[in-house]
Amino acid sequence: MIVFMYLFNVLISEKLIKKYLHGNVGWKQYLLVALVGVLSTGPIYLWFAYLSRMKEQGLDNGLISLFLYNRAIKLPFIPLMIEYFSVKITVVIVVFIFLFSFLNALLIHYFFKKPIS
Repeated sequence: MIVFMYLFNVLISEKLIKKYLHGNVGWKQYLLVALVGVLSTGPIYLWFAYLSRMKEQGLDNGLISLFLYNRAIKLPFIPLMIEYFSVKITVVIVVFIFLFSFLNALLIHYFFKKPIS
């Protein structure tokens, strides 16, 4: 995970994020944000400051909610979940979290088209 965090910080810059996530929001942006949410690490309070800054620069509310929702999928804990529950239950939980994150993001995007002041 430490190696991944280092690569994430080196390879993904703020300019790259702005290039792919600002403007018209499409299914590619939603999928990218969902995957980044799953792969994100670290304490959530650090992400709040970063997401707030990105929102001020025009990031969609739906994408922010999608990212935060997908942080619930913790890759390091999946083997532990399999050990405690089973493969079937773990797959169901992860798939439901992933799918409902898109529903949540679409609802947030629909109801909060304009940024909240």
